Amino acid sequence: MPNRRRFLALATLASSAGLPFLSACTSGTKQTDVVIIGAGHSGLAAAVSAAQQGAKVTVIEKRPFVGLNTHSDRGFFASSLSPKGLPSYGDSPENHFQQSYSAGSSLADVELLRTYARKAPETLAWLDSLGMRFAENPINSNSLWRRCYQPLHSGYTETLYREALIRGVEFVFGHPVESLAIRNDKTCSVSAKNVKGESETWEARKAVILCSGGFGANKELIAQYAPRYKDLNSDNELGSTGEVLLLAQKIGAGLTGMDRISCLPRPPGNLHSQGYLHLDLSRFLYINGNGKRFVSEDALRPQITQAFFEQGNRNIFEIADDATVNGYQMDIQRDLWRGIENGTVFRGKTLER
Repeated sequence: MPNRRRFLALATLASSAGLPFLSACTSGTKQTDVVIIGAGHSGLAAAVSAAQQGAKVTVIEKRPFVGLNTHSDRGFFASSLSPKGLPSYGDSPENHFQQSYSAGSSLADVELLRTYARKAPETLAWLDSLGMRFAENPINSNSLWRRCYQPLHSGYTETLYREALIRGVEFVFGHPVESLAIRNDKTCSVSAKNVKGESETWEARKAVILCSGGFGANKELIAQYAPRYKDLNSDNELGSTGEVLLLAQKIGAGLTGMDRISCLPRPPGNLHSQGYLHLDLSRFLYINGNGKRFVSEDALRPQITQAFFEQGNRNIFEIADDATVNGYQMDIQRDLWRGIENGTVFRGKTLER
């Protein structure tokens, strides 16, 4: 008797996530070398890097934890070279740059993106040196090339936070930033409010790095800068409200790309109750409420976003069978089972049931 495959589908919605963030030098009474605002992955990476150079580092975070708006702590890392320095299927930094530039509708800052592509192998090797291990063979995940490396065990947050603590980085949680100031075009200060509502100030001798993320959880800012996305559901972490961007603007920083919001298919719910399959494009199909495919799964993200809009902002689904799901790492399988419990993931013996 032939085995009957079970099919699993995920109810998903196009959800908004504001990507633009500003990195700048901005910065009273407490002295440190470097102040970093935000304890997400970019903030943790900046903290470790600065501490490795011998700097005294303070990280200020308004939320009570690290990691924050990172949807998948073991998400893929795109690099044209493996952690051992081997080319990814004949890839190259220039190829990585050209494909990324084209995929972004040629809107990116050329030199910044070129530097990113050139430094990606170095960053991957750096993470490996901190004890983070990646699968040997990369895959394609909206990359137009097999250059995406999957973490095997510990995730980015665990790896970077552990290293930051080892190197003496100071973390200040529950302190929303109130103001930024520049003195004599050099000294930067950051003022934040503590849990008692009192203002505290840090003066940075060398720099302040803004890693406060975007504004995907701020409906007002989305409506202001990117009204097309204002009615979409958001699965952003509640702290992703963009106020530090506006504080930086007050002291003369220029904001760019505020209208460029990236969308991904996500089921409704919070970050701890979502199950989704779309990290690996070879493992699932997109279908609409009528059970029809409506977009190529390996299309570029703007094309997928447009296809979602054309569905009228109605539920779409990702569908795969048991064999596929069982091939995912355990944290994704765990989230899928949680999704079944909360009604955002559906499982049946056939497509009809």
